[in-house]
Amino acid sequence: MPASASLLHLYDCWPAYKYVNFSRTIYDAMAYLNDTITVNSNYISMLAALKRYGDDTSVWVPPQTERDGY
Repeated sequence: MPASASLLHLYDCWPAYKYVNFSRTIYDAMAYLNDTITVNSNYISMLAALKRYGDDTSVWVPPQTERDGY
């Protein structure tokens, strides 16, 4: 799934900035990455719910994890 690849790429970029320096530019870039990671994660969850439950959003539930036996 291309969305998952995008999320993985964002997760890989974040630590690279973490160890560069603490300038305002780096701080802004990391904040942008955090926001983008959140949006991508929500997007992937909605895609999974759409695939699993269909168009009726009233039956959508939070995504299951390995702890739930998924």
